[in-house]
Amino acid sequence: MTTSSLRAFILLLFLTSLFALPGCFSLIVHSKEGTETTVIMLRHAERTQISKMLTEKGKARARALVKAVGDRKIHAIYSPDIQRNIDTVQPLADHHGLKVIRVSRGDITDIPKTIAQQHAGETVVWVGNTFNLESLYWMMGGVGDPPDNYGDLFFLTIPDKGETLVVKSRFGD
Repeated sequence: MTTSSLRAFILLLFLTSLFALPGCFSLIVHSKEGTETTVIMLRHAERTQISKMLTEKGKARARALVKAVGDRKIHAIYSPDIQRNIDTVQPLADHHGLKVIRVSRGDITDIPKTIAQQHAGETVVWVGNTFNLESLYWMMGGVGDPPDNYGDLFFLTIPDKGETLVVKSRFGD
């Protein structure tokens, strides 16, 4: 079994166990009533295998993120407290005069709810890693493969009711 297959299997077991609980509700978040929230999701840029820091190509991709979404009004930028993730979105944060909100690994599963409650009707960026992108993408109503390739840029429009709209794009190629 491949690593990605094992991760998907474990996540499926976890989600299945939650839905089996009496009175359990859907894990998919929705925006507050009367609003639509946009979440821009991406994976951190290219990194070295040894130091796990951004490569020159990764740094160029981080700058390209500003060109890709810098004209949008972005209200908040969230990242796991991992330097390569922060380095990926720092140029965008600087462009908008925002501070990157660092999330500890134990708090990542709370991000969809936090965004839905604190940023209803706004646009938020989440830069993640392969595993947290998968789970957060599905919790926010995404379908199909999450944005786990370098340069994937997914725009999730999360309504107050109904299905999330996902527009898939790329940047920095």
